[in-house]
Amino acid sequence: MYEKSIKEKAINNYMSEVDLENLDANQIKNDLQQIIGEIPAIKLNYEQETILNEAGADTGKKLEKLESIELIFTYEKEIGGKNIPIPVNKKFFI
Repeated sequence: MYEKSIKEKAINNYMSEVDLENLDANQIKNDLQQIIGEIPAIKLNYEQETILNEAGADTGKKLEKLESIELIFTYEKEIGGKNIPIPVNKKFFI
């Protein structure tokens, strides 16, 4: 469990300091690989808004805004004498 808390703290520190407006998912993966020693899975969640015209009709245009980022990483836990990777899902709201 100690490894989990160290990784969570490192990820929290990174996410609080990084400029998400000028960063892409690949850069986050590369940076976190250097920090926690593994490449996390990343899911970017977008909020979509449809633009309507004055008459209320759909214009076909959509605005996407990054709403949250989910990171999935692992830590090892000893179960039955074996180290088993346990996934951890962390969600960061933008």
